[in-house]
Amino acid sequence: WTNDSLIERKINDLADKTTKIWDQVEKIRKDKKKKPLTPDIEDIDISTNKGNFSNKRTESRKHIFQISKKRRSAPLISKWNSFMKSFIERIYM
Repeated sequence: WTNDSLIERKINDLADKTTKIWDQVEKIRKDKKKKPLTPDIEDIDISTNKGNFSNKRTESRKHIFQISKKRRSAPLISKWNSFMKSFIERIYM
């Protein structure tokens, strides 16, 4: 092998790797955009008519309250709690 052909091969290999990475990134972006706001069909238990979605609701509520605890200031604590409760009720009811 000549030195030039090895260099060309390495360049082509790097170009192929970068295109594969870009394709993977684009695929991930498209998948994120396509995610539905409603629960997946797989998450719903047909036999009991109740799904795992209720579990996800409680987890998301806990997550919201954990975030809210980090950014509280003293005068806003009582207002923030009532606001979050009403906000969550509006979303999930």
